[in-house]
Amino acid sequence: GYVGSQPSVIRRGLSVLPTIGAATTFIDIGCGKGRGLAVATEFPFGDIYGVELLAKLAQVAEANMALLSARHPARTRARVLQGDATQPPMPQAGDLVIYMYNPFSGPVVDRLLDSVEAHLERTPQLRAFVVYCNAVHGERLDARPRFSRYFAEQTAFSAEETPASPFGNTSDSLVIWQAGRDPASPHPGADRDIFVKIPNLAA
Repeated sequence: GYVGSQPSVIRRGLSVLPTIGAATTFIDIGCGKGRGLAVATEFPFGDIYGVELLAKLAQVAEANMALLSARHPARTRARVLQGDATQPPMPQAGDLVIYMYNPFSGPVVDRLLDSVEAHLERTPQLRAFVVYCNAVHGERLDARPRFSRYFAEQTAFSAEETPASPFGNTSDSLVIWQAGRDPASPHPGADRDIFVKIPNLAA
């Protein structure tokens, strides 16, 4: 099922990262219609793109990014790639920020993490952050020695977003892991328990 991320949660996750600049790449895994990409353009990333498997959603996201770029030409233009989001193209240096809103089942999350770890092995100068909203499979990152917790909280939606959730929740778990060179000092409470919302899409 398709569910869009709440912008306030994305903004919160990006705002606590140690640095964002021209050498930082943002990738939205399973970008859907592009809401995460739109929020990312509010920050000074050097490159922004999303990967979406479903062609129809990718087309909608691309159209949305074209409208956004026309309205805000000074922002970094977000790109949309249609294909397998477990094998995204990744930068060779700088910081990498991977954003996802519970896009996959657990085994598919493992495939993505395998790709990220293999890339980090090839490019030791890279530092990666995984910003995971509604971290249903967060234990899979916790189980990997290469990744460590950087941030964790239950993030409340803004007032205008609260009625918009299709599942009746007013907050989402927001957890950030880091890997690679020069690990940043974790925020207090980064090791707290994760509470997630698992929707019953068959109901």
